Amino acid sequence: MSFTLTPAYGRDYKSRKAVEADLLAGKDFVACDPFTNSVTNIPDLAEMGEREVRVRYDRLMKQFTFKVPAPAPKPTKAERQAGAHAEFEAGMRRLHPTVGDVLASKVPA
Repeated sequence: MSFTLTPAYGRDYKSRKAVEADLLAGKDFVACDPFTNSVTNIPDLAEMGEREVRVRYDRLMKQFTFKVPAPAPKPTKAERQAGAHAEFEAGMRRLHPTVGDVLASKVPA
């Protein structure tokens, strides 16, 4: 399925470069199809498996085809667990600093 995207929330663009910059920044666009108009962005479309979309801009008078970049790989279970563990340790250090941390912070530089 191919989507036609138009700028959302009243935005409009005069140049293709500005449109591409906002697409890659993950800003919202309206996906126009015959049955519904829904707000989406490039990361959502990449996860849905879309490879290219048509984009209209400059009061919907100009258009181009945009190639959707592949989605970022999802972290493995081990990577998610390691990240959660590091966040937990950082939070615990903020709540319950060790004696060494407290003393080190009071030593003049």
